[in-house]
Amino acid sequence: MATAYVRVLRLPGAWQFTSAALIARLPLAMDALATVILISTLTGSYAQAGAVVATFGITGAIGSILLARAADRFGQARVLVPSCLVHAAALVSIVALVEWRTPLVAQMLVAAVAGLTGPPIGSIARARWVRVAPDDAAVRSGFAIESILDEVVFTLGPLLTAWLAFTFALPLPLFIAASLVVIGSMLLAIQRRTQPHVDRSLLRPTLLSALRVPAMPFVVLAALGLGCLFGCFEVTTVAFTRIADNSGAAGVVLGLFALGSMIGGLAYGSRHWHQRLPLQAVVLACLLCLASAVIPWVNTVGALAITTVLAGLLVAPVLITTFALTERLVPPAQLTEGLSWTLSGLALGFAMGSWLGGLAVDNAGTTSGYLLAWGATLWFLLWMLLGMRPLLRAVAAPRGAERAAVANPAVADHVPGPAPTPFDEAT
Repeated sequence: MATAYVRVLRLPGAWQFTSAALIARLPLAMDALATVILISTLTGSYAQAGAVVATFGITGAIGSILLARAADRFGQARVLVPSCLVHAAALVSIVALVEWRTPLVAQMLVAAVAGLTGPPIGSIARARWVRVAPDDAAVRSGFAIESILDEVVFTLGPLLTAWLAFTFALPLPLFIAASLVVIGSMLLAIQRRTQPHVDRSLLRPTLLSALRVPAMPFVVLAALGLGCLFGCFEVTTVAFTRIADNSGAAGVVLGLFALGSMIGGLAYGSRHWHQRLPLQAVVLACLLCLASAVIPWVNTVGALAITTVLAGLLVAPVLITTFALTERLVPPAQLTEGLSWTLSGLALGFAMGSWLGGLAVDNAGTTSGYLLAWGATLWFLLWMLLGMRPLLRAVAAPRGAERAAVANPAVADHVPGPAPTPFDEAT
């Protein structure tokens, strides 16, 4: 299992940009939870906390697409530096506004700025893997590494956030998140060798450019459900552990969710799977629905932790497959933007889940919040089923010169007929 990952990390510049991206993406696992803890502790309202986090997520979904498109057109470095500085300043400002008890609308406005300027680190890192990888297997392993590192981040982030907030000071996690995003983004920006080539001639200056690729809307809408699952689960878990008089356990439970996902991602990403990608996505979605159905009915933190790990085992494989479909669908010149559409679906879903989850918890208790999270897994499954035919057609057919046949980032999904790969074009 480890051999494939070691091989790709030895590629020129790979471990350097991966390490920088890891630092820059750690705040992704801290921002929302830190905001929920800060606002709910000071105000007692999960709905207010969910509204601020939802604003952050909705504008983040929009901002990541715009920033990713700018990165494709002008280069990643020109986007990373200004965006990370403004983003960090906005995070610090959120703390000030909450501490000063300013009106909710002011907090939401600053959260909107933070969301719009958040660097799309996941898309940027995945685009670099396509740039440096010499073959399809290397891309597959590189994308798996990204999903695994996401789970490492979401294992450590909640634990670190809860520990810092409840041990030292409630605002501290947001201050540290602001510092990390600047450090990681700057380190990533100075690494020009692995930055994807800019090809302005292949870019269309339209609002929905990458989303116009056939079958892409199904992937983005499905990602919306996954994000909603994460948002609902996070807000509801903070409330569940507080009601159980064990607030510090929220970070542990959320960390276990990500730990289970990391284990599942390691196992899934290290193997070649011969089933076609859309079929894999449906099977994994069914398993995730079954695993998540138990969570609303647990009544102790221990039982919650166990069921959370079991459900988490399916999360990274589902994410790997979702990003794999995205990479298969979009042309190389729009890869960063295409990946950001999927990430934006996740971010928008997270925002909706945080908001709706907060309302559900305030009005009907934690069981309703976890039921909402389970419903989000059904949403993912629904859109994968609805998109099955166009997705199968899209991943089976090469897209000509604009989209050479695929470097499949998750599985050995066979493509009929000989065709050059993006790596052949780059050499």
